[in-house]
Amino acid sequence: MSKRLQVLLSDKEYARVQRLAKRRKQTLGGFVREILRNETAPRTVEDTSEKLKVIEKAAKYSFPIADLDVVLAEIESGYGESFDDTDRFQHSDVSDRKRTSTKK
Repeated sequence: MSKRLQVLLSDKEYARVQRLAKRRKQTLGGFVREILRNETAPRTVEDTSEKLKVIEKAAKYSFPIADLDVVLAEIESGYGESFDDTDRFQHSDVSDRKRTSTKK
């Protein structure tokens, strides 16, 4: 059985929710129902603890990286280009890892 819910929003809030629904190509009611379902869905402690374990495991790794300004400049210069730049790495661990991971 369905129940009706009335929510009062300011003009600004209503317009913002309406824009978000439109971006997702949903009706306003459908969008609000989806948001409410997602926010009220049960979350278990197991889900949270599993996510924390994954984050803790990933945080133990130490990857070589260049100076931030160099990385950002390389990113900017590479937009629109498609190339394999694995030979560019000079850190032996990265090169060794790349070679061993491609052999299967």
